[in-house]
Amino acid sequence: MFSREAEDAIQAVTTAIRDAEAAGIRVTGVIADQVSVREIAERARVTEAAVRYWISSRRGPGAFPEPVVRRERASLFSWAEVAAWLAWSKLGEADITAAELAQACKIIDAALTVRSGLRELPRHSRPLVRELVA
Repeated sequence: MFSREAEDAIQAVTTAIRDAEAAGIRVTGVIADQVSVREIAERARVTEAAVRYWISSRRGPGAFPEPVVRRERASLFSWAEVAAWLAWSKLGEADITAAELAQACKIIDAALTVRSGLRELPRHSRPLVRELVA
C-alpha cells in the first residue's frame, strides 16, 4: 500500500512502480482484482444480500458485471468493473476515485504480466506481442 500525490491513478501507480524498481524491487503485479460477494459487500459497505440483489438485477439499475470466475458457491468478480458499476449506479460506498484506481491497477497489472512474459519469449517473437499491446 502507498499514498502519493499524482494527477491521476495511472500516474500514481506507474510512478510508484518506477520508484520501487529504482530501489531494486522487481514489481510483478499491483493488486488482486478478483473479489467475492463478501468482499464487494465489505468494500461497498452494504450487506451481502444487497450485492446478491444487484447481481440478480432484483435491485439497482441492472447490468451488474459478470463474474470473471464462475463458481457454484462463490463466483469472483473484477473489482475494477464492480467499482465502476457502483460509481455509475451511485450505490454503495465506492466512489469514482476508487473506480479509477481499480481500473488503473487492472490495466497496469496486465501490462506487468505482458512485460514479464516478453522476457521469456524468443527475441523474434517479442515485436509481435508488443504490436498487440501498443
